[in-house]
Amino acid sequence: AVGRPVSTSSPDERKASTDLGNVSRVIPAACATVAIADDTVAIHSPAFTDAAAAEPARRMLLDSAKALAMTAIDLLTNGLNRQTSRQA
Repeated sequence: AVGRPVSTSSPDERKASTDLGNVSRVIPAACATVAIADDTVAIHSPAFTDAAAAEPARRMLLDSAKALAMTAIDLLTNGLNRQTSRQA
């Protein structure tokens, strides 16, 4: 909806860990990530720091925030979505 391509990865391709698995046992949850640099840039590196401060990263995060807000609006304004999410 914001003009960005969406890709999925297999569980073998995960690049980080979180406590979201624990949270998802209590409430429905999703762990979305966004790319602010290409795949050749290692996280926790000076190049990643530079990428995080660059304009493309800012645009990606703004687009991601818009997509999240649009998802919340859709969930709150669509009764079927609310009913389905409560059943999860």
